[in-house]
Amino acid sequence: MKTLLLSGALAGGLALGLAACTNPYDPGQRVLGGAAIGAVAAGGSCATTDAPVGGAIGAATEVATTPPAPAYGYPPPRRYVAETACGPGRHWIRSHHDRFGHLVIGHCAPR
Repeated sequence: MKTLLLSGALAGGLALGLAACTNPYDPGQRVLGGAAIGAVAAGGSCATTDAPVGGAIGAATEVATTPPAPAYGYPPPRRYVAETACGPGRHWIRSHHDRFGHLVIGHCAPR
């Protein structure tokens, strides 16, 4: 009994460790993981017929629920009015903090 409990704990720890090493956005890895989970979950009294069916259901579920990969990188920079685009009679005021500590974004102001 002690050996069975130890081997079950070892197998569970190995499964959790391998599950942490997968890419959740790769459909191929999700299919293998879903098939393994489905096969283990269905392997009950009649493992020879239930395990392949459970594996197929798990694989199909994982393919259908694979999320899109997130967009990486930085957002595009903010566009500011160029200093020369203020026009005649106006000049560029750079970003600064007012006397209350609030940020004032750069803008064109009359001369």
